[in-house]
Amino acid sequence: MRDAGGGVPECYAPYPTLVSVGHTPTGEQWLLDLEQVGFLSLTGDIDRCMDLARFIAAELAHNAWSDTVDVTLVGFGPELAALNPARLTHTDNLHTATASAGRALADARQDMDVTHRSVLDVRATPATGDVPAPHVTLIAPTAVPEDPADDALTAIAEQLRGQHERSAVAVVLAGIDTGHGDGDVDAGTDGGVVVRVDRDGTLHLPALGLRLIAQQLRGGRPPTSPRSSRWPPRPTTNRCPPPGVTNHGTTTPTPPANPLPQLTTNTVASNDPRGSSRGR
Repeated sequence: MRDAGGGVPECYAPYPTLVSVGHTPTGEQWLLDLEQVGFLSLTGDIDRCMDLARFIAAELAHNAWSDTVDVTLVGFGPELAALNPARLTHTDNLHTATASAGRALADARQDMDVTHRSVLDVRATPATGDVPAPHVTLIAPTAVPEDPADDALTAIAEQLRGQHERSAVAVVLAGIDTGHGDGDVDAGTDGGVVVRVDRDGTLHLPALGLRLIAQQLRGGRPPTSPRSSRWPPRPTTNRCPPPGVTNHGTTTPTPPANPLPQLTTNTVASNDPRGSSRGR
């Protein structure tokens, strides 16, 4: 990837798919790193799941650190794609979307096999190799037939659930029971992350035993910017989330001129090689 001037940037945002999914009554924000999660299942009330999916799409359209992300909305959101056509596209063809995600996943894994370097390593020193563009696919339940003609979605879901390292590819499936229920499912180990959103907008994250107020964006009137696309507030908690989950507290500082290094500071990898992160 190249910058606007055609040159290679000194570095890229390390976590371009970091999005807010919920907050506490006191305003503490919780975020998910989608490409570390790999496969995110939004279960529960279909309408509330879709509201959260729209919010995630809007964040990816506006977040400063998501400028390299390629987002495909399947079965919903043609109006959301207009928020930032350079990042978001819409299709009703599930097969085409899953095939594209599958190719992106295969390419990313091939690059890692050849270079023996992680996605984060390549983003930190882009001049030494090609930097894979993050690829996120968000799928509405109406796009998934009851008896699908092929198993492309199942295949990529299994691959992402079984991965142990980020691959610059993420799939978000909204409003469909994936069979994992409310089990304690952690990113990169037993199969992605499952969250449940109730009719009243309560979000349950079983991996942490969390109950949050789900981020919501109702259909019909896309905003110019989602609420939590503002600069992330500083964290005020010492709880340690699982891989791919980050939380921030309630105080919002003035963002620096270049926010990406600060994001790197606030969202750091721990000793867990799979990238477990927490705000500090």
